[in-house]
Amino acid sequence: MNIGVSAGFEPLVLKTSYFDQFVFLKNVTGADKIVVYIEGDGSAWARRYKPSDDPSPRNPLALKLAVLDPQPVVAYVARPCQFTGGDDGRGCDTSFWTSHRFAREVVLSTEEVIDKLKDMTGVKKVELVGYSGGGAVALLVASERTDVISVRTVAGNLDHKAWTDFHSVSPLYGSLNSADVVEENCSIPQLHYVGDEDRIMPLDIAKAYQKKATAFCRSRVRVIPGCTHAKGWVEVWPSLCAGFYKTESVR
Repeated sequence: MNIGVSAGFEPLVLKTSYFDQFVFLKNVTGADKIVVYIEGDGSAWARRYKPSDDPSPRNPLALKLAVLDPQPVVAYVARPCQFTGGDDGRGCDTSFWTSHRFAREVVLSTEEVIDKLKDMTGVKKVELVGYSGGGAVALLVASERTDVISVRTVAGNLDHKAWTDFHSVSPLYGSLNSADVVEENCSIPQLHYVGDEDRIMPLDIAKAYQKKATAFCRSRVRVIPGCTHAKGWVEVWPSLCAGFYKTESVR
């Protein structure tokens, strides 16, 4: 986690009604928005049929992307129970990184974290960036807020039913599905990045999400050459950010 400290981010643990969530924050005064990066599912499984005792990611990709973001106010939000003790953490249970990884409690806790970050920084608007399972959380959070002005996902799990069907694994019975809130997010600009070499979250998952969007929804999918589920994103992220923020400035 030296990545965040070396980049000038402040480590924090924010207490919500459900969990203690680990956060890194870069706060340069004078901004009107915060860009919030939401981590992926992390080390959810120790092996095929045994959940991990601690879902903290060995490769915190969302953090690696967050520190490359040039915006003045940027936060990295770990998922519940990551970097806070695993199943020994407050409110934590293995279900929250397996079957219930996108449960109502997870969404509400993340919303509380965002509210606290807004209070700390004084900003009014929120941009969300979610990696892998964090993409699902970002869309679920956005569907319930009025302050989210954009959502970007990186290798995002945009439809967990399509994903479990694709891999022939157990359905996430205790989880909300971001594909079910397409209509609620229709007016929010969304950009979903998919790696053309991603075998874990292939293009078909994003297509399943897009299939539910009407022609009026502001949701786009962009395939990025040379990226797998976890590799290649750090190298391309500065240019993807530059392109996104340049386009955003002329909306």
